[in-house]
Amino acid sequence: MPDVRQFTRETEHSVVLPSFDTIVARRRERTRNRLIVATAGCLAVIVAVLAAVSSGWQNHAAPIPATSPGVNPSTTWLSFESPFGVEIVHPDGSDRHVLLDRLDKNPHDLSWAPDGSRVAWVTIEPDLSRDVWVADVVKGSVSSQRRLVDCSAPCTNTETPAFSPDGRHVVFGLDRANGNELRIVDARTGAGTRSIPVPQSYFGPVWSPDGRYLALTVGSADAGGTPDAHIAIVDLTASTPSIRRIDTGGDNAHDVAWSPDGSRLAYVDAPDRNYDAGGNLVTVRPDGSERKQVTRLPTGSGLLTPTWSHDSRSVYAVIKTLPDEDQVGKIDLATGAFAAVVDRIGNVMVGGYVKVG
Repeated sequence: MPDVRQFTRETEHSVVLPSFDTIVARRRERTRNRLIVATAGCLAVIVAVLAAVSSGWQNHAAPIPATSPGVNPSTTWLSFESPFGVEIVHPDGSDRHVLLDRLDKNPHDLSWAPDGSRVAWVTIEPDLSRDVWVADVVKGSVSSQRRLVDCSAPCTNTETPAFSPDGRHVVFGLDRANGNELRIVDARTGAGTRSIPVPQSYFGPVWSPDGRYLALTVGSADAGGTPDAHIAIVDLTASTPSIRRIDTGGDNAHDVAWSPDGSRLAYVDAPDRNYDAGGNLVTVRPDGSERKQVTRLPTGSGLLTPTWSHDSRSVYAVIKTLPDEDQVGKIDLATGAFAAVVDRIGNVMVGGYVKVG
């Protein structure tokens, strides 16, 4: 997912915005609060067969069939980055503890395998290189930590790894001296299977539940240097994948997440393009139709990094309600009501990014 923060106010009504590339760079360098939904037990996975859709997403009446895991609430974890590392907690707030210690592997951008048995994350090494690591997870603890991708020259940065729906592959952003790309690798060996060029400013590839598409945030700047952010989709079934922007009714959209049933995307609409402060939760069909603003947060509050519940009825997110405090909470998609899960996790690591596993 691009960095969109640290705006400087000149007057009460005037805001100086950095270039979008600067925003992306800052966001990548900052430590993140991250909330991830993961299942830490054996899940029943139903793989549906898709009908051929020659016109892409034009027929949205029939959503993409998706995996349908049976989720036991007692074995479902929320995970987020805190000053201590990556912490996990049950959705009812119980059994909160550190999964990956900050002083050990300095973990960021954690992603869960669909069955909850593995995690992938980015580690900032002593030489400031960012490698992709994976580990097994058993009963809320990690084991068999190993490096999956070594980011050495010409690689300059890796970010936001995400497991494919079948758990066999990992996609992540890879910055190179000669251009950026989305790289898809074998989740066990790290062997590369596909590379997709992306613009200079991008963030957060996420898989569609059927594994045919990726959604991400792409950025640009207008003639005045004001940063734009848009949601885009990559069709992985194409021999030469291209990035197609979808209509979100504006140029303030970021932090995209795909619903488990494949029918909708959730994203944050940032007022005045102040992405660092978050914004309201919006849902939309993958073809850009049926946009719905779910929340109407008061001035001074903002939502970041939505991630769907497994039943697609609610969204977990980081909520910024105070200048120096973030909350992890759950938003009801029917009513927009918010319920806190973890109160005031601090603002030592500004912002947050969310994924579903």
